[in-house]
Amino acid sequence: MTHFPVRGATTSDLRACAALIGQELRDDDMVRALIPGEEDRERRIAQVHLALLHHTLLTGGAVDVVCGADGGVRAVAMWQPAYPLEASTIDRAVLRSRIAVAIGRKHRAEAEAADAYFASQRPEFPHWYLDTIVVSRHAQGEGNGTHLLQYRLRQINAEGLPVYLEATSNGSRRLYERFGFEPWGKGEELGYGATAMLRHPAR
Repeated sequence: MTHFPVRGATTSDLRACAALIGQELRDDDMVRALIPGEEDRERRIAQVHLALLHHTLLTGGAVDVVCGADGGVRAVAMWQPAYPLEASTIDRAVLRSRIAVAIGRKHRAEAEAADAYFASQRPEFPHWYLDTIVVSRHAQGEGNGTHLLQYRLRQINAEGLPVYLEATSNGSRRLYERFGFEPWGKGEELGYGATAMLRHPAR
């Protein structure tokens, strides 16, 4: 089986990354809580994540991709840093505006409540946060999720920092457990189909 390499995304990759996230997470329960509403759902998820992907790179996070022979994005992972860089006032305003437009006024209060809830469950100590990891349904079973995790965790290991994430399926939870993630927090079950998990610093 051919394994395509993992690399850091460039800004020119981000629109394709966002489109893939929209396609693959349209029925994810946690994403449904954060981006409510059925109308034009896939496009709206992509718009929210395009804004988040840009912001992640601006603030020192990481966006990793696996691309096929044709250059198409087959898998993407978005990581928020333990020590984010300060975004400018303008950049923060643009992020908020783009997300608000994509979510829509009638869903804003519900989305903000869900976002505040998930944010409140995260560790208070410095940590990397695996915000999103997605593999195209056409590229599943090729080890792309495993390669994305290995690529970034090697670098985080060198920093000696923990990693937090929310697993949203039994399959993803089993994958994360193989990398040393364990249930974490208050009863670990967050609702919306999500389980809080933490990976302690590699020794």
